[in-house]
Amino acid sequence: MQVAIGGHTFLVEGDVVQCMLQGDFTAQHARELFVLLEQVQADEGSFVILADISQMGTIDAAARRWMALESRRFACRATAMYGASLPARTVITLLLRSLALFRPTLMPLHFAKTEQEARLWLEAQRPAQQIG
Repeated sequence: MQVAIGGHTFLVEGDVVQCMLQGDFTAQHARELFVLLEQVQADEGSFVILADISQMGTIDAAARRWMALESRRFACRATAMYGASLPARTVITLLLRSLALFRPTLMPLHFAKTEQEARLWLEAQRPAQQIG
């Protein structure tokens, strides 16, 4: 299933939510994305995120606040991102640290250079997740 939200594209492949972020990410985009994530979680039980952030702009403050408060209801097992610039990695790392304040456990996060590397890392997370 492929969904467009603003200029962003999301492709759901089983329990993998692939995000192609292009341009700025707003609170409205976050709300629409979370509707999609609710559907994936209902279908799959949990999910992983594979994100191409090479074309991502900024994440506005309202989106960061909303995601921090609302993300605790999701069972995201891991996130792998690729194509990130240093400033993007810094912003995302800070965002995920703020999300950790509202989540009982930290989800694994990996920044990869390529999509293939990101996918391989996500696959490597599966055995550890299935044991616990």
